[in-house]
Amino acid sequence: MNETSRGGTVFGISIGIAFVGGYADASSYLLARTFNGHLTGNCVLAAVSAASKEWYLTLDRLLAVIVFLAGILVSLLLNRFVPVRLRPYSLAIAMFIGLFVTLGCVARVSGRENWSKSD
Repeated sequence: MNETSRGGTVFGISIGIAFVGGYADASSYLLARTFNGHLTGNCVLAAVSAASKEWYLTLDRLLAVIVFLAGILVSLLLNRFVPVRLRPYSLAIAMFIGLFVTLGCVARVSGRENWSKSD
């Protein structure tokens, strides 16, 4: 494969990935009024909210960025401290951690709904 052909292929793949990312961001904004690209749209929307002094909305939009960055930190820590013999199972470990975090969030939200009904 010569250099011109390889460069054209990389460029084509880059355009395709950019299109898919832009489409996903646009559709998530239209459907849920938030971006799924955590470090792009949510930062922009948080800045707009901060400029209009809507602090609760600013914190709400920055929470997605904070949780995303925390997930990166946890994955780096897991990769560093998990023994070598368990590394082939790191995806399964991460999936179980994600499952437990999701279940904890669901339990917390459902518990909050029950508290508001009993008051």
